[in-house]
This record gives sequence, C-alpha cells and structure tokens, in this order.
Amino acid sequence: MQLKITGGTYKGKKLKQYKNNLIRPTSEKTRLAIFSILGSGFFNNVKVLELYAGTGIFSIESLSRGASWVDMVEIKYETVKEIKNNLIDLMLIDNCNITLGDSIKSLKSLNNKYQLIFADPPYNSFNPRDLIEAISKQNILDKNGFLIIEHKYQLNIESKYNELECISKRKYGDTGISIYKREFNG
Repeated sequence: MQLKITGGTYKGKKLKQYKNNLIRPTSEKTRLAIFSILGSGFFNNVKVLELYAGTGIFSIESLSRGASWVDMVEIKYETVKEIKNNLIDLMLIDNCNITLGDSIKSLKSLNNKYQLIFADPPYNSFNPRDLIEAISKQNILDKNGFLIIEHKYQLNIESKYNELECISKRKYGDTGISIYKREFNG
C-alpha cells in the first residue's frame, strides 16, 4: 500500500514504504476523518505526540498541516529508519524527534505538553487502561488537548479514565476512533 499525505503543504506526496506486514498504517479515510474532526486551523503551532508510530504517517500529516513539533515513539529499529528517511526526503527532520522504545515506558522521557496525542497500538495486544493512565500520570496532555486512540472497533474501551473523558467514538469499518479530552473542573 502506498501512503499519501492527504492535506497541508505536502498534500499528495507519497511516502516510501518498505515491506513490513506487521505494520497497519492508519488508512487515508480514517486520517481524513480525524483531521476533519479537529478542523483546519487546529494544527497551527501545536505539538503532537504519536505513540506506536509505525510509518509515522500521522505525524508527517500533522507537520504538513502546520504542527510546530512532533515527537514519535516506535519500538522497531527498522521502522524508525524508514520514518527518518521519509522525514529527510520531505525536509521535516528538524521539526521532530523519534524515540526508539516502548510507547508506554517512553512517556517518562518526554518533556513536552502536547495539544494532541495520537496512539495507534497493535490491535491484538492493547490495554487502553495502561496507556491512558500512563499518559495521565505523566501529565503530558495539554489542558485543552486531545488524546485520540485508534483501536479495533469491538474493543471495550471505557468512557472515562481518571480526568480523561471520551467525547466522541467513531467507527470506520473495523477501526474505532476514541477521542478523549481532559475533564474541565471549574
């Protein structure tokens, strides 16, 4: 499958993608839906964190749409190399950092506040509570930020974890998108 950037400065550019059957990139349809939900002006000067980065397509799309900085976490060395090559080709390498490691464990080493955290974990080994509670504990989501999790639609994902509350659930084929926002307390 050829990945294509769907919007922003690099709209229409195709990414080099190496054959790795273990990676399930976020589909173009799902990416377009997420960017539509967030709105065209959302990405101006925001910081984005992409967990379980895979191809890095969500981060690259965010930079193309105006994000000022992106952090990515990916556990596979070969995949990190692929992401870096695409970032170099697009001249976006100076606007991001890629951490090689486990997405949940790596949260401790991040020191930004993010307006958007996107997570697309492996569908078959994902525990939403572990991820969301770790994000909450590290306090890396901006008070007005969003946490968007892509998951198997059938996954039983709770509507509230600590102060993070699900404000929207969407279905795109077998894919579910759950959008969390920090509860407003007074």
